[in-house]
Amino acid sequence: MSNSLGEYLGIELLERKDWYARVSMRVGPEHMNPLGATHGGAIFALADEAFALACNTDDVINVAAEINIHFYRATKPGDVLTAEASVINQGSRLSSYNLVVKDAQDRLVASGMGLACKLSKRPG
Repeated sequence: MSNSLGEYLGIELLERKDWYARVSMRVGPEHMNPLGATHGGAIFALADEAFALACNTDDVINVAAEINIHFYRATKPGDVLTAEASVINQGSRLSSYNLVVKDAQDRLVASGMGLACKLSKRPG
């Protein structure tokens, strides 16, 4: 059994540094919608995984307050998708992030924005 949704979906961490993350996922049959294209929820989960990793790189716990996403291109099994999240603005309580999902040919699949809310310092 998987420990997280990202692990279950086969999402792999490619790069992570302060307020930035890049992850990837090979699209499989488990990621399909009834029309035979990659389910929007799988693409959203990939972008959200990058967002969560990017906004939690310091000693403060951050959670998503809002995420929006726009879909541009259908993908299919075998495609490799990469999502990047990078900080746009760091506030005292809220931070915004740019989210971009591309295919292996560097074509835009989806984009959006995430708003992170700072909760508290991590224990320890």
